[in-house]
Amino acid sequence: MKINNRRLTETVLDRSCGVCNQSLIIDLNGIKFEEYGELRADWGYGSKQNGKCYQIDLCESCFTQALFVLRDARRAHVMFDH
Repeated sequence: MKINNRRLTETVLDRSCGVCNQSLIIDLNGIKFEEYGELRADWGYGSKQNGKCYQIDLCESCFTQALFVLRDARRAHVMFDH
């Protein structure tokens, strides 16, 4: 005896960068991949932003740009700290 059941499943059709809106799904030889970096914060009890959560998906270009901005800010902070 064969018993069938319908299943509803969700699949990701597209995902986009939270900065430039570029698709984060790439096609390589007919195979689709999600390529992205994620910036995420979950603030806890000791924080001024207690309970707030942030999450943003970034394409490789925007992720690299954000990383450089953070590195430069760190460099400037250390340089002018004295």
